[in-house]
Formats: sequence, structure tokens, C-alpha cells
Amino acid sequence: GGLVSTNSWSNKHADFGNAWYNDHYFHYGYFIFSAAVVGRKDLAWLQKWKEPVLHLVRDIANPSATDSQYTQFRHKDWFCGHSWASG
Repeated sequence: GGLVSTNSWSNKHADFGNAWYNDHYFHYGYFIFSAAVVGRKDLAWLQKWKEPVLHLVRDIANPSATDSQYTQFRHKDWFCGHSWASG
């Protein structure tokens, strides 16, 4: 499971390979960081958008082994100790 764009379902190169989980932590990281900045100043906005933002977080850095929607640590290479570009 995970979040992907509909454009990249039919074209693996669309949206920088989004449906192949390419660089989600780069692209979604911008949205997550922006949401944190806005949410810090506007608590009403944060409460409205908290759940969708948490879906982005879980897509790239889900710590739970029991989450049925998102893979645990999708982008972490534990052997090398970092994440990789290109999924």
C-alpha cells in the first residue's frame, strides 16, 4: 500500500515515477514540512489537515509493523543506513 498519483499508473515516468514509489520522501517531504510550518502558526488549519498529512508521513516513514495501509520503513535501507533515490 501507499500513496501514488493517478498520472503515473499508466506511465511509469509521469510525476517522476510516483507510482513506482520513486522519491516519495523528497516530494512528499516538501508537503510535510510546509504543513508543519503552517500548522505551528494555525492550529485550526492543523486540525483540519492533520489526517491527510499523517498519510503522507506514513507513506514515507511508517514506524508501525501493524499498519495495514502502509509498508513499514518503505524508503529506509537498513544495511546501508540511508534512503535511496529511485524508490
